Amino acid sequence: MCRNCQVECRLALLAVCCLLSSRVSADDAKQHSAVQPVPQSGERWKDRHERFNARVKKGNVDLIFIGDSITHSWAGDGKHVWEKYYGKRNAVNLGINSDRTQHALWRLDHGNIDGISPKAAVLMIGTNNASENTPAETADGIKAIVAKLRKKLPKMDFPVD
Repeated sequence: MCRNCQVECRLALLAVCCLLSSRVSADDAKQHSAVQPVPQSGERWKDRHERFNARVKKGNVDLIFIGDSITHSWAGDGKHVWEKYYGKRNAVNLGINSDRTQHALWRLDHGNIDGISPKAAVLMIGTNNASENTPAETADGIKAIVAKLRKKLPKMDFPVD
């Protein structure tokens, strides 16, 4: 297995562990960059973010995918797989290339989940935090996202409370 795949697998496992851990609010984590909501720099991400907001305003969202380029790629190279397995599930892909936990936190506060009540969320984020954050800080960022989802989407079912 290549080094990038190993890192992605470890981060995916970390995300699952965070989802199964006890409730942690963003206030409980140290206020480092991984938990401080900020928009991405540059312009390329803004159009995609605005398309997300327009899509969720239409409603009929049962499943959301939140993440970075790994999630974003379902809209490109993975489109045929997405359509086959998620197309009929009222799924919305909220993945943006280069996103880090702090970017996802910002997007969740700026329209990406406003007015919807999905049944479930899939979270794949943290890979891009590796260059600037420690594993513990990345875990804090993931926990902050889960806490925000719990707060903003109280009807969504979480596997462990």
